[in-house]
Formats: sequence, C-alpha cells, structure tokens
Amino acid sequence: MAALGPSRAVLASATVMTAVSLAECHELATLARLSLDDAEAERFAAQLGPILDYLEQLRAVDTEGVPEHLPPSRPGSALRDDQPGPTLAEPLRGVPAVRDDQVVVPKFKED
Repeated sequence: MAALGPSRAVLASATVMTAVSLAECHELATLARLSLDDAEAERFAAQLGPILDYLEQLRAVDTEGVPEHLPPSRPGSALRDDQPGPTLAEPLRGVPAVRDDQVVVPKFKED
C-alpha cells in the first residue's frame, strides 16, 4: 500500500457499504421524474450504494495544493477564440437540390 501514495491508499483501503433504502430510492426516482416499481427500485438501490461509497472515498482524498479547475471564461485559459471554418459550399456541391444552404428533400409525410 505504501507505494500507492497517500491519496490512493485512502481509496484502496475504504470498504464502507452505504445502504440506500427502498423509500430513498423511490424519493430519488420521484425527483428525477422516473416511475419505478419495487423490483426496479431495489435494483437501483443496490447500484446506488457503491456509487455513494465511491463519492465518499473521493471526498476523503487530500486535494491540498491541487490547483482548482480553470474555466474557459477565466484569463489564462488554454481554449482559443472561435474562428470561422469552411463554408457549406463544398459539402453541398454534390447534393441534387439545395435552398438557402439546406438540402431539399421530397415530402414524405402528409400534414
């Protein structure tokens, strides 16, 4: 374990099992606007436990000294400004019917 480093050792040694009740699973489903029967809720509750355990393991990782995420809107971002790309003229060259840079297709459904 010592070779993993301190943060990975925490992840590797954690064996907590979070139990998600059927009622909690139904409440989460309601918030997500899902309709689950009891069998589906039991299956999802069993799957949510390990996910929540992993999130707890991530929370335990020491992030001291790790720089925060730099969003694109902040100065120093590595993202470039948008620049115009090629026009649609080349891709539309082989299309039989074009109107206002859009492919014209025959009507296939009645209104």
